[in-house]
Amino acid sequence: MSELKPHFTILIDERRREVHYAASGFWTGEDMARFQSALLKKAKPLIEAGEGFYVMGDMSGLAVQDRRMADAMRFMMAESAKLGMKRQAFVITAPLLKMQFDRLVDGTNTQIFANKGDAVAWIRRPE
Repeated sequence: MSELKPHFTILIDERRREVHYAASGFWTGEDMARFQSALLKKAKPLIEAGEGFYVMGDMSGLAVQDRRMADAMRFMMAESAKLGMKRQAFVITAPLLKMQFDRLVDGTNTQIFANKGDAVAWIRRPE
């Protein structure tokens, strides 16, 4: 099933200090490792600037993940905050995935939205 094939894209907006990514499919540990490596490489200028940054993750194509990947995502959120992430928004349209992410984002400065426009508006709101 092609909709379960893991895929991601990452875009950086240095002027706005934003990281935008999209993730889809069902991930393995190897997929997560590739994503983490690519994300760190692309976000490096924002991290090194030391001014904080904002993240918008479009998860509308992501499948519900197994516990190991969910734990890896929770760990990434905690580490991102240590690296300077100020606010993170997820776009999630599937009810089961939203339930999974509701548990993952607990205790973080993260919100879940049904559309990209609202997610971007939230990360760009004044501090």
